[in-house]
Amino acid sequence: MNPAWEQIKTYQDPCAGLYLGGWQAFEAQPFTHVLTVMEDPGLPFPPTLLSRLTIPVEDTPSANLLDRLPEGIEFIRSALAGNGVLFVHCAAGVSRSATVSSYAFTLPL
Repeated sequence: MNPAWEQIKTYQDPCAGLYLGGWQAFEAQPFTHVLTVMEDPGLPFPPTLLSRLTIPVEDTPSANLLDRLPEGIEFIRSALAGNGVLFVHCAAGVSRSATVSSYAFTLPL
């Protein structure tokens, strides 16, 4: 099995179709949707990709992720409602991507 897939499997959310991780694990799965929460790293997108969104937020304490949360949440909900396979990532997959994904499930549908 691909080592990158092993890494990303550990970040799978209990919600079917949602995966979190660092950008290095990107090419491991045929994702239909990708939410990038960092400057666009210029990844080659898989042929299965239907939609993507980039929220260019720096990994700094002063970065304002709050202003972009509604856009990210709507993208996550839309992808999952359409039975997509969504990869939400930032550089390491532990801060910005997890924040946006977690917050999406704290609000009423």
